[in-house]
Amino acid sequence: MAYPRMALVGQRLYGRELTNLSARLRSQLERSGLHLRVKPGASIAVTAGSRGIHDLVPILRGTVEFLHEAGAKPFVMPAMGSHGGATAEGQLQLLESLGVTEASVAAPIRSSMEVVRIAEADGAPVYMDRNAWESDGVVVLNRVKPHTDFRGPHESGIVKMIVIGLGKRQQPEYVHSYGTRGLRELIPTLARATLATGKIIGAIAVSENGYGRTADLVAVPPEEVLETDRRLLAAAKRHHPRLPFNEIDILVVDWLGKEISGAGMDTNVLGRLRIGTEPWMRSPRIGTIIVLDVTDASHGNAVGLGLADITTQRLIDRTDRHATLTNTIVSTFLERGFTPLVYPTDKDALDAAISLHRATPPEQLRVVRIRSTMHLERMWVSEALAANLPSNARLLAPPRPLEFAQDGRFPQDELYADTGEATTRCQ
Repeated sequence: MAYPRMALVGQRLYGRELTNLSARLRSQLERSGLHLRVKPGASIAVTAGSRGIHDLVPILRGTVEFLHEAGAKPFVMPAMGSHGGATAEGQLQLLESLGVTEASVAAPIRSSMEVVRIAEADGAPVYMDRNAWESDGVVVLNRVKPHTDFRGPHESGIVKMIVIGLGKRQQPEYVHSYGTRGLRELIPTLARATLATGKIIGAIAVSENGYGRTADLVAVPPEEVLETDRRLLAAAKRHHPRLPFNEIDILVVDWLGKEISGAGMDTNVLGRLRIGTEPWMRSPRIGTIIVLDVTDASHGNAVGLGLADITTQRLIDRTDRHATLTNTIVSTFLERGFTPLVYPTDKDALDAAISLHRATPPEQLRVVRIRSTMHLERMWVSEALAANLPSNARLLAPPRPLEFAQDGRFPQDELYADTGEATTRCQ
């Protein structure tokens, strides 16, 4: 098989970074008046989701410290819908893989899949985790970013956490049963009903830069949750990292995983949705997508595998079928749970993709290899793309022959070097 020569390319992304996280968190919590809504001895739940938020542990720990100083008795709880195989133990393991332990956050962690039906909104049931509902108040924490399934005024953020995260398995099952319309229309409705109960006493919204580091965070009282979520989402869409090319023949993604994206791979990067009749994005247009492996932190949940066209036996062998099928069925997005063409090695997978594009000479193929859809600061690109880079990209190493290890795998090469701009999350 003849391969195109590949060059290492760097891309400049949105780079604002919060320099004093602890001071910013404290000042925001004080500004939000959270301490004024906490009575001495109150049991306060703080949510922890399943995403790879860069500063999740220090933000949780700082919030716990603030609540302790206010006289409360805080505890941390998994708020991740049906993730972790929809079991209390699985969700604890998922938090541990993100570094969230009772020792690291200095608070008890209470994990349960039990829910309470707390209200009704336009005929729809409203659920909340029992531990959260039986507490004296809930502080919601989440990163705000574009969703991978739909477009609306509230996508992935603190509003979604109130509904999908705190609703354990029952709420996302109900919302997803209406497809993307349920996500777009029901989440705000159910969030308003939950906020009306008075159980949510505050929220912390995190914004990240293009390198996966904290750009800013804000803490708000319950009455500001909806407007804050809307405003931060609009900013996040402007700054969301993207591939620097509109037309790609073959995209190789080293890793998928739940801590990378709720869809395993970020559809905003891929330009693919694969949700029934939902239209795909106009850019980028990618002919064939190969995904090579699932991250350890995903605990075998390979949901989103169906976004790819080709995969490896290695990924299949590392997949937890129960976790993947549970997540896929709850979402109702069956196409994303389909298994692509499976090849023994990375090399075999790439050979198959090149054969699919055999009408194009190898030296003209537009090929990109990335570490994950969350790591877009550097990538390997074929010579045809390297010859015409956009203004926000630069050549880091000249084109060279494509090489594989003896076992047919791509090497963990310069894509995994510490650039000082992004952390290692896919190992």
